[in-house]
Amino acid sequence: MSGAMRRWVLLASAIVAVVGLAIAVSSQPSRTLEQQTREVALTIRCPTCAGESIADSTAPVAGAMRLEIEQQLTEGRSPDEVRAWFADRYGAGIVLAPPARGSAGLLWWIPIGVVVLALLVLLRRRDARGRRILLAAVGATAATLIAAWWVTSSRYEPELVSSADRAGGDVLSTAVAQSPGDAQLRLAYGLALEQDGQYREAAEQFEAVTRLEPFDADARYLWASTLVRDGDVDAAMATLDEGLRSTPDHAPSLLLQGVLRWRAGDDSARPLLERFLELQPEDPAAEDVRGLLSGDRTVPELPGIEAETTR
Repeated sequence: MSGAMRRWVLLASAIVAVVGLAIAVSSQPSRTLEQQTREVALTIRCPTCAGESIADSTAPVAGAMRLEIEQQLTEGRSPDEVRAWFADRYGAGIVLAPPARGSAGLLWWIPIGVVVLALLVLLRRRDARGRRILLAAVGATAATLIAAWWVTSSRYEPELVSSADRAGGDVLSTAVAQSPGDAQLRLAYGLALEQDGQYREAAEQFEAVTRLEPFDADARYLWASTLVRDGDVDAAMATLDEGLRSTPDHAPSLLLQGVLRWRAGDDSARPLLERFLELQPEDPAAEDVRGLLSGDRTVPELPGIEAETTR
């Protein structure tokens, strides 16, 4: 291979690397607000859907979350800051890994072309000069790979925004206001409130779900358990009584009501706990319940109920 040819190969490798870096630097700012909103939405999990992002979900909460993304981007926040806002409010599991596509995806093909070109040169020329050409190509490839990783990295670990930055409006609250008859949406909102320690507000949402779905024993149980956490044990017991009349074998309700009645010194607690053991003999709480009934264990730890000695 002539000296001119070798210089051409090295120059081509350098150009490829520079082009890759240029794409990495310039690809994101050129996107429209709609495109940026969709790309961020593709990385946010729908809280009321099964393994689906909010980008294409028709759930009301997904629509509300897309509007929140658009609003925050309009206000000047970066995509990572928007993801951090959602992660801070709903937990890290709300963030999905973003897909590599478009110009970012092209970056992964550029190094392949560089390596193939260098190998072809090496096959034609196996001496020291050929190795130098290959080394230069590998260097260009490494630079391009770094650029590609920088653009398409799925490791979104930005610092969480402060509590003051979270005052941008509650997405689920807005969605509930827009679709008050959506039981699943209210359930998701209630769970978010419960996680945030707002037990009274969470109980109101679970109560609304129970009104919409009268035979949903799980929702009624959640309603009762948040009432216990909020300190309203009498209301919780009344709620559980009503639920057990329609669904007498709902094991979580039997356990919670049994423990509450046991603490109150009510003799009706024993049959409730015994029925729970019949239905769920392998439940993690079953051993504690057996010990409680035999008189040598403390009350099992349940939502809002601290362990205490037996009566």
